[in-house]
Amino acid sequence: MKLLRPDPPDPPETGERFLAAPDLSEWVRAAFLTESAPFWTDEHAHLVEAHIVWCWTWEEGRARGRQIIGEAQVAEPRGRQWSKLRDYDRIAQWWRAMPDYAEATAPDFVITLYAPWSAAAQDASFGATADHELFHCGQAVDGWGEPRVNASTGRPMWSIIRHDVEEFVAVARRWGVRGLPEVERLVSAARRPPEIAEAVLVAGCGTCARKAA
Repeated sequence: MKLLRPDPPDPPETGERFLAAPDLSEWVRAAFLTESAPFWTDEHAHLVEAHIVWCWTWEEGRARGRQIIGEAQVAEPRGRQWSKLRDYDRIAQWWRAMPDYAEATAPDFVITLYAPWSAAAQDASFGATADHELFHCGQAVDGWGEPRVNASTGRPMWSIIRHDVEEFVAVARRWGVRGLPEVERLVSAARRPPEIAEAVLVAGCGTCARKAA
């Protein structure tokens, strides 16, 4: 399996620890988020119109004893007024660098990948990690399971989706789960070859660690 994926740049000489990744955003849309994409699945259909900010980081992070290699979050800064505004300005700056930026829009999600791991990862593992973070990005639902929509904008309301079990069933079906012994139950349930490629998955999703805490 050969992906024409973007390589992360060298760490910025300015010492910035996070950097907008417009080339990664463009690749993900071409690889996953159009119906003609090679890795398209209807399970990502709700993200076709989503505004996703992709970033690289060189800041090593750990959660629950594991290295974090990717993290998805809803682009809604929280905290006290100044810290919230500071984070909002930083996300807005990243959003302006994205290829699908439009002045009248705001980002829905921020997805960050750890650049050193990404540079060394095999193609299938890199693709599976990007796919994993996309599966975390979902549309919020109401108490009856119906998709929620913002009444003033008409756009979806977003939320972070938890795993189907210990991992997304869709990730297991599409990429396999080699390298994650704690999801052997999922392996036995997914008794078919992966739809895309066999990937060595790394239990390093900051979103998962945050949701499991």
